[in-house]
Amino acid sequence: MKITFTTKAWLSEFSIDTPEQLRTLKGAAGLHYAPEMFGAGWTLVGTAEVTLDLLGERALVDAKIATLHEQAKSIRAEATAKCTQIEGRIQQLLAIENSAPAANENDLVQIQMEMGDDWTNIGGAMRRAVAEFKMAELAECHPGALRIVAAS
Repeated sequence: MKITFTTKAWLSEFSIDTPEQLRTLKGAAGLHYAPEMFGAGWTLVGTAEVTLDLLGERALVDAKIATLHEQAKSIRAEATAKCTQIEGRIQQLLAIENSAPAANENDLVQIQMEMGDDWTNIGGAMRRAVAEFKMAELAECHPGALRIVAAS
């Protein structure tokens, strides 16, 4: 089906074509054709009578479906890339959370119990030591940092 109509010819703000170049087939093919162009930078250079040889109904539907498939593919790729970035951030946070610096000798707190073989009061000594040195926080940040050494 053929349709003929008149529209306007517009030159893009980025075009460097001279008036002589616009008068050629190549120059005319580089123009944009629309009743109006919105936004800054478009220069009206003339009018055009256009004859459109419209595709058949099945071809139009197939072309639109192909375009929609391409859009979906592009959106999936963008979403996958964003999800990958988010997962990377999550892994970085998990790595920070799970990689507390190893306790060194200065971090270790030794509780020496000077009680010989009498271990009956170890619970009370431990509670006092934990309260005094706030071992709950240290143990949370540095697992294994608390060593109990019984004096002989």
